Amino acid sequence: MTSRRERAVKGGSRPPRSGIRSNIQMGGRMPRPREADRRGPAWQVQAASLARRFHLEGRSKTEIAREFGMSRFKVARLLDEAREHGLVEVNITLPTRIDDELSSRLRQEFGLSRAIVVDVPDTSAGALRSQLGGVAADLLAELTSEDAVLGLSCSRTIAATTDALTRLARCTVVQLTGTLAGPDIEAGSVESVRRAAKVGGGKAFPIYGPLVLPDGATARALAVEPSIRQAMERFAQVEIAMVAIGAWADGTSTVWSTVGEAERASATRAGAVGEIGGRFFGQDGEPVKTRIDDRILGVTLPQLRDVPEVVGLVYHPHRAAAALAALRGRLVDTIVTDTGLARRLLEAS
Repeated sequence: MTSRRERAVKGGSRPPRSGIRSNIQMGGRMPRPREADRRGPAWQVQAASLARRFHLEGRSKTEIAREFGMSRFKVARLLDEAREHGLVEVNITLPTRIDDELSSRLRQEFGLSRAIVVDVPDTSAGALRSQLGGVAADLLAELTSEDAVLGLSCSRTIAATTDALTRLARCTVVQLTGTLAGPDIEAGSVESVRRAAKVGGGKAFPIYGPLVLPDGATARALAVEPSIRQAMERFAQVEIAMVAIGAWADGTSTVWSTVGEAERASATRAGAVGEIGGRFFGQDGEPVKTRIDDRILGVTLPQLRDVPEVVGLVYHPHRAAAALAALRGRLVDTIVTDTGLARRLLEAS
């Protein structure tokens, strides 16, 4: 079924042929089929005529009832029957592979502002990142208004998002974390921030420093460096933040490979199940203090909670524990995820 369009233009009906007495001649009414004729040709013509006027011409049920000489309740019943018997088919076609039913269930279950569930047949990490990034880019363009302050964290999914970004309101773009480097990462968060600012035509505030520093003293020293301080001072002004939710495990965290085995074990013992920008949280979504905290250059979880709209990107069922904790702790207001992880979250809730 197409959307309502092409408002009908009223016009007079043709007079009936001479010598033919009909309901149309007598009262402008179409012959009404008997109940036994339901789904017969007369009923089909009548139901199709009503459906055409309602769905294609955008006429109201009251207008249609007046034209056909019947009550609007009869019109409503015939329209319902037209759908039940296959005369009218409703096709809801989304421009991307979005599962609207799962999205709605996820949003309601966790009290989110929005949930966008992407149906990706290919469950490889690269395909999931690419598909989620494309949808996240469109969402970012939809949510960001003129002169807003947008914050972006560092991750491969955020990089995929800014790669796919083709439109964005003119806004200030702030880097929320230090950069992440590695052989499987094409661009750090500096490039993501620059790319987003270029698309929107706004100003960029990058952080020229790594996400994880050798020690706390180095992290504190870099935080007061003028260009980095300019970015970090704007954390409190961020109105929309887009972040990646990582699980505390090899291959699913932005910081796992940057710290030693002793620090990994220490964070696990402290109860860490996930991280956002190198900041750890437990099963309840509350911050977990670890030996790595002082070495992180970037936004803290309390600062993130002060942001009016936080969009979390997360994919694949193996991040379920981290995603569930982030949702329970209300660390994000909106989530963009895949069908596999969405189903796992609903099962676990």
